[in-house]
Amino acid sequence: MLLGGTLLLSSCNDKPEVQPATDNYLAIYPNPATTQAYIEVRNQNTGLFTLKVFDTKGKLLLNRNGNQGQNQFTVPLENEPKGKYLVILKSDKSNITKTLIKL
Repeated sequence: MLLGGTLLLSSCNDKPEVQPATDNYLAIYPNPATTQAYIEVRNQNTGLFTLKVFDTKGKLLLNRNGNQGQNQFTVPLENEPKGKYLVILKSDKSNITKTLIKL
């Protein structure tokens, strides 16, 4: 880049963040949530998966099993305290962990 008659060279030595290849997709919306949240799971492999949602004390709020395809689950939050919740998707090929926030 030429700036005021001076040549400035810049480069980026940072490596881009690369996500491991997975056959599963996990989306949580809305996030943050108030009364309920929706979790969308897309499982491209033929194996089964398990979806679990835990509160900060380790209480299991949701435990669902699914198989190949697209699945949607509802997490009722109206009677739960504000805070962070752990969403875990496990299959035979991968594990995905995300955070759900309740306001």
